[in-house]
Amino acid sequence: MQSNIPKVIALISLLVLAACSITPRVSGTVLTKKEDAIQARRVPANVFSPADSVVCYVYFQWDEVTKQAGVHELAWRWYQDDKLVSQGEKRLHFRRTPYTTWTQRSAGSLGLGHFSVATVLDGKEVSRTNFEIRP
Repeated sequence: MQSNIPKVIALISLLVLAACSITPRVSGTVLTKKEDAIQARRVPANVFSPADSVVCYVYFQWDEVTKQAGVHELAWRWYQDDKLVSQGEKRLHFRRTPYTTWTQRSAGSLGLGHFSVATVLDGKEVSRTNFEIRP
């Protein structure tokens, strides 16, 4: 007769993890030009030239301000119309609310046209922002 102790321990561990899990929510997304970001200005922009770099700031928050939200998988997916043209991902530790993170892409590497950048948290799209790249 096999012991059920390993199964019970595994179940308890899953329940503890689920109870401690805090999912951050997006409170805002801002696209700006790299030249503004370098000067610590987050001037919203939705039209870029091929010479620009598109910087995407994403702001997260959660209700339990005294607790960390823990480690989450974050990805950015860059689309031209509905076609995926670039992506990046990283594992981030959300220590304090509010929490800000960012990514960037060279507009010239994306091409000309209509684009969007989607922010994906733990496999779920939580934000999408549209922009244009024009000559």
